[in-house]
Amino acid sequence: MAAKSLPPEERKLRRVYRQCRNNSARRRIAFLFSYEDWRRVWLESGHWAERGRGNHQFCMARIGDRGPYKLGNVKIISNHDNKTEYRPKPETLALISTAMVGNDYASGNVINHTTEAKAKMRLAASRRSRDQEGRFI
Repeated sequence: MAAKSLPPEERKLRRVYRQCRNNSARRRIAFLFSYEDWRRVWLESGHWAERGRGNHQFCMARIGDRGPYKLGNVKIISNHDNKTEYRPKPETLALISTAMVGNDYASGNVINHTTEAKAKMRLAASRRSRDQEGRFI
């Protein structure tokens, strides 16, 4: 069946499947789902309509953040729960630590700007648009 003749929801499912497969490849994580199996996991979870990036939206997560995306090694959980479960590997922590060496902002130090720098920042901020509550937009 040609893609154009598929119902819109089916086309969306196929597009999201390709995005997931490509994102997994970009992250160098094996993606061993057939389209049919991936679709079944999402639809049986009952959370397809709530899929997204927000904390209370849902994602497909690997169990223990280990191994490939495949049947039996994934679950559909909220992004909040996925972030809560995340435990970086020791080598990941070492890389982050090395990358932060010399970064005053990452060390918790307060950066004291010069009077001239503060004046420039105030001027730049005054030129930006604000909403009704005074937040930058």
